[in-house]
Amino acid sequence: MKNEFRTWQDSAGRLITEAARTFGETAEVHELRGILLARNYLRNNAVDPEQAIEELKLGSAADNPGRAHALNALNNLLFALGRSRESYDAAKEAYRADAFLTATDTILIRLFGTSLDLGQAAEARSWCQELHRRFPG
Repeated sequence: MKNEFRTWQDSAGRLITEAARTFGETAEVHELRGILLARNYLRNNAVDPEQAIEELKLGSAADNPGRAHALNALNNLLFALGRSRESYDAAKEAYRADAFLTATDTILIRLFGTSLDLGQAAEARSWCQELHRRFPG
């Protein structure tokens, strides 16, 4: 399994490098590079998470159609690092940016969790209610 991940990671890295050469250092390229670095960090701590954070922030530029995806990945990484305030802020921005509601359930769960971490019980209750409203049952 570890070998498969390494092969996937190497292939993805080459594709991202090729995309950067072809299209330049666009927000989309930063988003993809940041997601790859974040997953690598979360899997085995082999990279500096600050590098992933920087790439994801660059990937969350307003002109990137995948902005919500970059912000969601940023939120996940910051949450794993125990940086609740930053994680909450990224999740809230991802929620606003997710026009197609592709990750709304995950984002709402993180908004709920980080609100609790920050001691904001009323805010956590509000996010929980929103989660149940959007995803009943």
